[in-house]
Amino acid sequence: MITFLDETLKDILKTNNEQNLKNCIIVLPSRRAGLHLKKIISKHINETVFLPKITTINEFIYSLSELNLINGFEAELELYSSYLKVNSAKETLDNFIHLAPLILNDFNLIDKYLIDANEFIFDLKSVNEIENWSLNESNLTENQLDYVEFWKNLGVLYSEFNNQLSKKGLSTEGNIYRKVASSINLDEIDQSK
Repeated sequence: MITFLDETLKDILKTNNEQNLKNCIIVLPSRRAGLHLKKIISKHINETVFLPKITTINEFIYSLSELNLINGFEAELELYSSYLKVNSAKETLDNFIHLAPLILNDFNLIDKYLIDANEFIFDLKSVNEIENWSLNESNLTENQLDYVEFWKNLGVLYSEFNNQLSKKGLSTEGNIYRKVASSINLDEIDQSK
């Protein structure tokens, strides 16, 4: 059975001889695919050669960025630090830490898909207002007011968080993708292929 990776290796060998593989970089979706490709290379090539550099798409994107990846609890603490700078209704760290992964995930998706953060967050705020309350009522509870304040400041939090990370040479995965995508010079890409 011929797999996609078998076909890929055949195409690579059409333009590069076996000894020239060491000068290639192959970008795959996962490390597992890289392991399978190494097995396929050893199956198809019966002589000693240097392997090409095999990397994942994430590792490749990170290599194009000058920023270092931040994630997990460290990212949540940085987000909380930014939150304290932009919100008047201060949540405790204990309360905020439950929201942090959701907010970070939203920020990552906004950046990875190159969505205009201000428009998206405004739309998200509007949807939440409609789903949860009629905010046209005159007597909102303190929780409702805190909730509205939080959503109003989400765009400011997004900007503050990314600026704070950038000053430290750090970035989230999604923001690294955004910065790399915006730095690509389309004029340098060969349009003839």
